[in-house]
Amino acid sequence: MNTMKRYINSIAFLMIIFLCQSCYKDKGNYDTTEINEISFEKIGSDTVQVSQFDTLSVQTLLKHTMGNNDDLAYKWSVYDFNPPISGGTNETLSTSKDLAVICGLGPGNYTLLYTVTDNKTGVSFFKKYFLQVSSAFSEGWLMIGEGSDAKRDLHLLNPSGQIVRDIYATANPGTELPKGAHTVRVLTTFFGGSQDIYILGEDDAVRVFYTNFMKLNSLKDWYIELPKENKPLNIMYDQIGFNVMFISNGMMFSNQINTRYAAALPGNYNFSKYFLPFPSSEGAVVYDVTAKRFFLLNGKRVNAFADSETAGFNMNNVGMTPLFGGPAPSSQYSFLMKDNAAIPYVLRISTSGAVSKTKVDQAEEISKATQMVFSGLYFHAYYAVGNKLYLLDIANNKSTLVYQFSTAERISTMSLKQSTSQFVGFPDNNRTLAVGTYDGSKGKVYTFSIDNVGTFVGGEHTMLFDNLEKPITLQYKNRK
Repeated sequence: MNTMKRYINSIAFLMIIFLCQSCYKDKGNYDTTEINEISFEKIGSDTVQVSQFDTLSVQTLLKHTMGNNDDLAYKWSVYDFNPPISGGTNETLSTSKDLAVICGLGPGNYTLLYTVTDNKTGVSFFKKYFLQVSSAFSEGWLMIGEGSDAKRDLHLLNPSGQIVRDIYATANPGTELPKGAHTVRVLTTFFGGSQDIYILGEDDAVRVFYTNFMKLNSLKDWYIELPKENKPLNIMYDQIGFNVMFISNGMMFSNQINTRYAAALPGNYNFSKYFLPFPSSEGAVVYDVTAKRFFLLNGKRVNAFADSETAGFNMNNVGMTPLFGGPAPSSQYSFLMKDNAAIPYVLRISTSGAVSKTKVDQAEEISKATQMVFSGLYFHAYYAVGNKLYLLDIANNKSTLVYQFSTAERISTMSLKQSTSQFVGFPDNNRTLAVGTYDGSKGKVYTFSIDNVGTFVGGEHTMLFDNLEKPITLQYKNRK
């Protein structure tokens, strides 16, 4: 009983102390002082773009809640946009109110942090910018050119008009592009996170780093076991940049990016270099030039399409020879084909099967076309015959001469600026056409701006790159 009484008394004593403390009035001096809050008025974009070694300039306008205060400290800091686990960029660029410094950062994406500190109160205020640093190699038309000695190299035609010549030989001293280099591909990986550049030749291929074009690896490094015969034809990624489809010697190899290829997909086939990758998985629609029919590649298997009475044509019985292929509106794909009587048709497909089959036999000189590119915006295409450039109106089976180069020039290659990634967008997507010509001694590349009916704005080219090697192929490299 005594123990219980002592326990109750202890509890009562503690409660009395608690009540006394709750009634205690703190008579300390805690007067609050308003601080001068600083905000950042918007001047221009929060995305800052600069070329390496150019002046990085940002103008600022500050707003104060308590009137201007000259006793401020400024700091401009830069960090990697996607910082590594350890190391990485972390440096102060300037301590001035406005930023104006020579940019020595390497090409890439960064976070630019502007810090303003009120020295009277020690309170800091922050503003972030997205900083993109490019180099002379960051953006432009990549062109494989052939010199008078028949050797080929890679050149970049910058939007500023600058020509960066012999990129591959400069970046990789003592080495040359694969023999007969014919295709350059700029592909975006992993939801737009990076960029891969491939150069395909007659029997070999290389992959180069997108910032300095140094060789990363070659064809032999892409396989678990290198096939006996190699004839690289085309390489594409799906639109999210997770899966790769590679056609070599008429065989399809597919895998996740950066995983080495095993054996080709099983079957007896000879696929065209023109094909439609799936948007977001390891699959494609391909055309067998021997069997003259389409196949669906999915799950590492070559499958026939299901017959459909409502389809535009029979995918399993086409019976035509493919001449050219390229993107069509609504994520579809177009082929120019000829039948056994050499009559030309445009066949349009989707990943679900046949869409349409249109005869284009009234298009002027189309049977003589040496180059063709399809628009991903309109149901039309551009094709070249000698020094003449035609616009093909597919639905109406007619063509229009839209440009004629000098008599000595012959169109050797052409390319539309087209994004193949869901995460890369061009303001002029499908609206800029690059055309390479050669007159026997020097090459030129013209660019044309396309209007809403497919003809050229002003009827003339917008840019001209002169004194080039013979243009073999063109591919646009987006800013990265």
